[in-house]
Amino acid sequence: MQWDQAQEEPTGRAELPTVVLRGMGWRMVAMYLTKLGGEVMTPDPLGSAQSLGSGSGTLSERPVLAEVSGKGWKARLHEEVEFTGALRSNRVEVRLFGEPDAVEHVLTGLRRMALMEEA
Repeated sequence: MQWDQAQEEPTGRAELPTVVLRGMGWRMVAMYLTKLGGEVMTPDPLGSAQSLGSGSGTLSERPVLAEVSGKGWKARLHEEVEFTGALRSNRVEVRLFGEPDAVEHVLTGLRRMALMEEA
């Protein structure tokens, strides 16, 4: 698994933290977020192939596969499946909203969980 802090284009609004996790699916990321005190609210409970789209749009154009809400924070999960030759890998973008302290707590927890997976 790989952890990336995504760089968003300036939109004139306050920058929202976005994390990119590679090598795991959105369901696993959602499970991690529930361990950090969140509750999953999934627009498409089956995560069907139709909801994945082509993955070619910008972050805001891609469908939200799940929203996870916790005390003072909310996360929206987007997933893109990347192919390199015969290899397939998942790329999950986690966009966080909420109170700065709560968001920082979630970022720290996600980072810790990602590092534990690599060991």
